[in-house]
Amino acid sequence: MNQNTFKKGDRVAENFAKFNPEEDDVAYGIVEAVSSNGDCLVKWDSKWRDTKYVPCSNLLSEDEALQKWSRLEAEFSVFEKQIQEKINQAVQTIHEAAELAKSQNYQLSELYDSVYPLKGALRKMGWNTSSLSC
Repeated sequence: MNQNTFKKGDRVAENFAKFNPEEDDVAYGIVEAVSSNGDCLVKWDSKWRDTKYVPCSNLLSEDEALQKWSRLEAEFSVFEKQIQEKINQAVQTIHEAAELAKSQNYQLSELYDSVYPLKGALRKMGWNTSSLSC
């Protein structure tokens, strides 16, 4: 929707670039006023968001947002399945390595030099915990 077409009473949503599985929904609200400089005063549905002026260009109509969310969610689902397959393969390989270590009376966590590349990869991906070294 063109930013100039929003008017008082329109249902809008904050624009978003990607599907976020950690969030249940998009931020929706109602336009209470449109300023001459192209900002919309939005009263958000969430009690956790303050009513504020937002550039109209940062908003979508509620219908557009619902369609976009559904499309991105479907795309994410396909992508997520591919990731899950790779993670499942990695998990299986780690279980096999653990069994191999166990066959020689070791725990995988004792073989620091052998598991260091895995720990490094996890840290590089954002998992950083002292538990990895325990």
